[in-house]
Amino acid sequence: MSLMVDRWAEGWAACRAKPLERDGDAWLVRVGDEHRDLEFVVEDPSPAEAARLAALASGPRRWLTVLGNLEPAAATALAGLLTVSQVETMMTVRLTAEPHDGDAILAEDGDVVRASFEIDGVEAARGIAALAAGSVVLDRISTDERFRRRGLGRRVVAALTGWAMDRGADTGVLIASPAGRRLYLELGWSDLLPVASYAGPAEPAASRAESRSSSTAQLRST
Repeated sequence: MSLMVDRWAEGWAACRAKPLERDGDAWLVRVGDEHRDLEFVVEDPSPAEAARLAALASGPRRWLTVLGNLEPAAATALAGLLTVSQVETMMTVRLTAEPHDGDAILAEDGDVVRASFEIDGVEAARGIAALAAGSVVLDRISTDERFRRRGLGRRVVAALTGWAMDRGADTGVLIASPAGRRLYLELGWSDLLPVASYAGPAEPAASRAESRSSSTAQLRST
């Protein structure tokens, strides 16, 4: 796996406070949330590895997330799984310093931080970040629908990356939804890898109620 994928897996698991371990060429995250128990994460698997992971992900509440472009034989090995999403993108950016936003509320827990902004006593926007080997991984950035179109999502991103730069990070990485990708491109982020997620046959594709993406429609609408 590439270094950036390794960093994302480490940081994403840390943001969610979930155990992470290696499983062959893949990472295994013991997610244990309302959507799945296990998630395997792999980059450009060989046909044999794709078949092995497809078998492991074939049960209920199990997901397989693939980064990169699958070769045809590997794609065929995943044919028995349900497609959850094929529209996410891993993105990266070289971090640049921005003025600190004194209104940002930061709650640190070791190498993980939660940033939020309040308006009239209400949490209007929020996000999480984790350090991973010189990079920062962004996750769960969102803006309350009552406070969108005020630039709050951008301020959350700036607060998280500023915190990371103060701790030596020089690169940002995240997985973005299509809506989030458009905004991150405007903020100087660039595409790294396509991302597709699959689930066992017992997992309805429509159950993906919450994206793993760091940036969704909430952020696009700020």
